[in-house]
Amino acid sequence: MAQRFKVAKSFVQKLLKRYREEGTLAPKAQGGGFAAKLAEHLDVVEQWVEQENDATLAELCEHLYQRTGVRVSESTLCRQLQQLKLTRKESLSMPLKLKRRRC
Repeated sequence: MAQRFKVAKSFVQKLLKRYREEGTLAPKAQGGGFAAKLAEHLDVVEQWVEQENDATLAELCEHLYQRTGVRVSESTLCRQLQQLKLTRKESLSMPLKLKRRRC
């Protein structure tokens, strides 16, 4: 059977053992992964973005670290802001050379 489906013999043996013991061949549930670092601190992020709408991602990361002790990268914070549907608008008066990476 392993040759027919082009899989290892040990894979077929494990499937048969699982079927005998558990009565199913359904895939097992995926494991947990990492908990989001920002999950407990979303209120701090939301408040700061509302107060300082033109803050850069670097400034937001630093403020979060100072307030909560949680250090995250700019890309992590950017993804979180996108999930929360929070937008930032950097000041147009800032020179182009000084503008930081945008989300």
